[in-house]
Amino acid sequence: MKAQLKKDYIKLNKLAYNRAAKEFLGKIELRKESDNKLVKRLAAYFEQDKKAKNLLELGPGSGYISKLFCERGHMVTAIEFSKEMAKVAAHTAPSAKIIEAEFLSYDFNKQKFDVLLAIAFIHLFPEKDSRALVKKAHRLLKANGMAIFSTTLHDNTSENFAQKHNFSSTPMRFRRQFDKNTFLNMFSPTDWGIIDYFTNPDSEKIHGKTWQTVILMKKTSG
Repeated sequence: MKAQLKKDYIKLNKLAYNRAAKEFLGKIELRKESDNKLVKRLAAYFEQDKKAKNLLELGPGSGYISKLFCERGHMVTAIEFSKEMAKVAAHTAPSAKIIEAEFLSYDFNKQKFDVLLAIAFIHLFPEKDSRALVKKAHRLLKANGMAIFSTTLHDNTSENFAQKHNFSSTPMRFRRQFDKNTFLNMFSPTDWGIIDYFTNPDSEKIHGKTWQTVILMKKTSG
């Protein structure tokens, strides 16, 4: 990987998602059934007390999952670095608060969240920044807050620039691939407790593509 390209990966990823943004709206119907099932499954981890949660979603994509959590009565904030993607998310999830900013550099001040959701997000960062992302996610959660991370499952871990092939525009972006052990080791050694881990097939039924998800709880200090 060329050093300059790696240095500018955020700029390249932003261009890629600005270019692909309109296609995300078209994928809502395609992914609707699987996304509804996923939200129901994820909600079961933190809805036992029947209380509305303050939820932060990193990279909301089409905004459909943010919309579903709003409809379940939660207060949703989503942060999106692509201007065009932020417009799409705001259109789909009008009840959510959409922040147009880059997560690692954005200052949340003293705001804390009950739940942090990062679906298809951590793999957009090289190793050093993905570890910084995990640490920041931990800081943003309340004591005993819950984090949910997902990414695709691979036999080996690698990182490179590649085209996003499930979009007609095939934009080039930075992408990290995780095997199971590397993915889970992102959350250790830290003050996380791993509650669950599961895999599921891709919602678009792309051959050989499997997603892995980890459910985490922030341990209380001391």
